[in-house]
Amino acid sequence: MRMTEIVLRHAENTAEITACFPVMVLLRPHLASADEFAARVARQHAAGYRLLVAWRDGMPVGPAGYRVEENLIHGRFVYLDDLVTSEGERRHGIGALLLEAVAVEGRRLGCSRLVLDTALERVAAQRPCARVIERDLAADPPPHPDLELYEAILSPTPDDDPRFALSEQMIAELEAADFVVIGTPMNNFTVPSTLKAWIDHIVRIRRTFRSTPAGKIGILHDRPLIVVSAHGGYCGDAPGQPDFLTPYLRAVFETIGIRSAEFLRLEGLARGPEAVARALDHANSWMECRLPQLLG
Repeated sequence: MRMTEIVLRHAENTAEITACFPVMVLLRPHLASADEFAARVARQHAAGYRLLVAWRDGMPVGPAGYRVEENLIHGRFVYLDDLVTSEGERRHGIGALLLEAVAVEGRRLGCSRLVLDTALERVAAQRPCARVIERDLAADPPPHPDLELYEAILSPTPDDDPRFALSEQMIAELEAADFVVIGTPMNNFTVPSTLKAWIDHIVRIRRTFRSTPAGKIGILHDRPLIVVSAHGGYCGDAPGQPDFLTPYLRAVFETIGIRSAEFLRLEGLARGPEAVARALDHANSWMECRLPQLLG
């Protein structure tokens, strides 16, 4: 069977937006009806939300909702709210086409980066009253621990010592969280140095773990931890690359008491649009299946 060409264009009227509902509801199952979906899009449109759609034979097979924003963390950026393809169109590269098209549109509008918080947004969607604490380690990298901090850590220093100020702030954010979502690339087979610096501030003897003759015992209470990692290549057997990120993060969070860790790997992101589409499809499938189980 010969498939017709995909056309990318924005949904510009109520009829076109409503036609996207059967696909969008795969991503946002809480939407009760096509009318509710169209009304929400109309309200968000006033705040800059746009719906870029992949059309085949006049039918929507993949909507991508995005908006341009600006804040002190990212500057001016394009934020991808929604990205989903119909079940019959997956693995055809539509997700990659939409992602690239949104990025191009963002650059045209003067945006310096594309921001995707899919896992975080899905957690927040299932907990609509939740307060989100965001720490962007790329835009605001924490300092690596210095000699003064290590001297304080290795001595019986009270927690209110000024040398612990940043460490206490980061630990307090972690303690307040019911769910933790980490999005990170894998750099040289492991975590980036900025994430390692954050870890060095939160993994602190007598504060987040105790050292005993039986080994380290975590002090923090357990909670779901979701790690979404981005990989340019593929992990595992040849021709894959080693993955030290996953076992390291699992071990380090177990050290402080967080044992309920889940890992979602997006692999092959430097291997072309088809590989990106497969990674996005895998991520969507994982989140549709696994997140409801984790969040109860």
